[in-house]
Formats: sequence, structure tokens, C-alpha cells
Amino acid sequence: MEHMEFDEVMKRVVGVLTQAQEHVRNPEADDQSGIMGELLTDCLPPLRIERNWTDEQFSTELNRQLSVPLQYIAAAFASAFLQLAEYHDAGETDITSADVLRELALRSEQSETDHEDGPTP
Repeated sequence: MEHMEFDEVMKRVVGVLTQAQEHVRNPEADDQSGIMGELLTDCLPPLRIERNWTDEQFSTELNRQLSVPLQYIAAAFASAFLQLAEYHDAGETDITSADVLRELALRSEQSETDHEDGPTP
């Protein structure tokens, strides 16, 4: 199975941040304990493991199978943080963090649509 594309990972990360933001604003609203587990389940591929692998083979294969998806998750969180920090540092008081997250989600959706449509002639 192929790994999830970065734009899809970004949408999932924005969803996690949005849910976390709602939980901070209203802690009694719902349980957030499984939110990261859901993200990892959605973004990480099923692992293919062979019984006869040595420890070194296992480590190498685990790295091969998980490195790109984990890099995408880390990059998506870092990107979201940097976008939020830019607005904060610029003193943008008319733009909320929810607005920034919504913009990130829309941009990821648009980028994903552009990839599906293929190159523009």
C-alpha cells in the first residue's frame, strides 16, 4: 500500500488541531483521548513484517515503511505551527487561529484537487 499524500496528511493534521482547539475551549464537550491514535491509524500504512527477519532487517524495513509517512506528519504539524506563528507574530488580530486552520485545510484541498486534475496545459 502506498503512503498517504502530504496534502491529505495536512488535512488530517488540521483536523486534529481543530478538534484539540475545540477541546481546549470546551473540555467537557467530548473525549479527545483517541485523536492522535486515529491520525496515526489513518496516515500510517499497514506494516508488512516477516517472521524470519533478523533485528537488523526488521529495523531497516520498519524505517523504510514508516519514514515517509512520519516525515509527512511531522512536516504537517510544523507547517501548521509556522502558519499560526506568522499570524501571531504579525499581530493579525482580525484573523483567528480557526481562520488560519480553515485556510490551511482549504489550501490542502485545493492542492489535492490540482494533483488529481493533472498538469494544466
